[in-house]
Amino acid sequence: MLQNDIVVKKNLFQQRQQVTCGDFATEIEACAYFDNKLEGGKYFNIEKEVIGRRLIDFLPCSVGHQGQSVRIDRILYPTEKAIEAGWIWGPIGVEIKKSNMAIGPILAQVMEQRQSLFRSVILGYARISLTLHAVFPVKKVSQDLHSLCETQSILNCYYDSYTDSMKFSMPTRHILKVSKESIEVKADWQPITKKGHRGREK
Repeated sequence: MLQNDIVVKKNLFQQRQQVTCGDFATEIEACAYFDNKLEGGKYFNIEKEVIGRRLIDFLPCSVGHQGQSVRIDRILYPTEKAIEAGWIWGPIGVEIKKSNMAIGPILAQVMEQRQSLFRSVILGYARISLTLHAVFPVKKVSQDLHSLCETQSILNCYYDSYTDSMKFSMPTRHILKVSKESIEVKADWQPITKKGHRGREK
C-alpha cells in the first residue's frame, strides 16, 4: 500500500470516529509539545496540573466528605499584551490527550471541569471557575459534537505548522491564534454563557 493511501485512510478514520489528531503516542508527549510551543511567550502564562473540586458532589451530606477532586492539565492566563491585543475572555483551561482518542469522552471530562473550582497558584491560591475550555490536539469537531462545543464554549486546539502558531477554534471558525511572539484575536466572537434554547416560553 502506498504511503499516501495510508495517510488518506488515517484522515478518513479520524473524521468518522471523531478522534484527537497528531502523532502523540502518550499524553506526556502531547503536554511537552504543547508547552514547547507556548511556554516562555509574552501572551499567556501557563499553570500546569491544576487541582480543583467539583461544586456538585455525588455525596454532599456524607460525614467527612471532602468533595470530588478534579484536575486540569493546563490553564492559560492572558498577560497584559494579550488583553491589549483583544483577548478579553480571561483564562483558558486546556485538557491535553494523546492522539487517536475518542473526543466524546474527553468532552464529558471537560463538562465536569466546567462544574468545578480550581485552586490557582499563579493567582495566589485563589479558587477560580473557567468560562473557556480547549481540547488539544483537536483540529475539527463535527456532527453531533459540533453543537456541544458551541453552546459550552469548548474550543478545538491544534498546532498549525504553516503559521507556526497554536490555533483555538470553534467548529466553524478560528477564535485565537497565538505563538510565543505573535497573537491574533477574533474581536467579534464571544462565548455563549446563557443556557441553550429550550423552546418558546409559555
